[in-house]
Amino acid sequence: MHRPRREFTVFSLAAIDLFCSAMGAFMIISIILTPYFRNQQNHAPQQEIAKLKEQLSRSSSLALFGIVTQAKSIAVVVDLSGSIDALDTYQPHDPKNKDYRPQVRKVCGTIIDGMTGAQTLQIIGFHSPPPSYAPDLPVWRSSPVPMDAAGQTGAKEFVEQLLKNVAGGTPTRQALHQALAQNVEAIFLITDGAPNEGERQDQALCDEIVKDITAQNGGKKEIHCIGVGEYNSEPYCVDFMQQLSKQNRGQFLGMPDL
Repeated sequence: MHRPRREFTVFSLAAIDLFCSAMGAFMIISIILTPYFRNQQNHAPQQEIAKLKEQLSRSSSLALFGIVTQAKSIAVVVDLSGSIDALDTYQPHDPKNKDYRPQVRKVCGTIIDGMTGAQTLQIIGFHSPPPSYAPDLPVWRSSPVPMDAAGQTGAKEFVEQLLKNVAGGTPTRQALHQALAQNVEAIFLITDGAPNEGERQDQALCDEIVKDITAQNGGKKEIHCIGVGEYNSEPYCVDFMQQLSKQNRGQFLGMPDL
């Protein structure tokens, strides 16, 4: 049986020497650069972690029934006018009248619970109670409070205190001026009706307030409006909240009757 002839390739000593030289050069370069690559591997994750921590510290998102804000400091402005508790204020025996304080409490609680210790909160109530009917604007603290566990508890207690004294008119303009003076990035106005100043309560007053507040704000703070109770009883009341929000980088939300 005839076997096929095999051919053998023989490397010259020059070729082997070349391969050995290349391998030696590679090993030398690897030894020199090993500390550099080790440092790069250690530093890269640390740098990424530090970057993520910085982004998280700047990130503070609050979502409220569709309203989303990145503001780290918020002022909640709570309507305490008589119509919030129409059941007690206007003809108590009329079955059409309702107490909307639970609704206000729920909205405030949702805002408070949605905040973190990295965010701060201020709370301002507003009404013009009898007998003087002068604007009364109770403020929670001298400056916004961090929303850690203690801050959240204190905020809810203050809301409960506010809701014990519901009566009178709706001095919305004065309340918004008070909120704009606070060191906050966003304002949440919670109200059930159109503003009034003395006997004046109409579309013209609403338009005037929107123009006034928008000019003073100058686009600096977000203003979000949340309608509660019978907020849609007057057509111009809804338009007032929509325009105030739209012209101040905010959103309007009408809460359903709970």
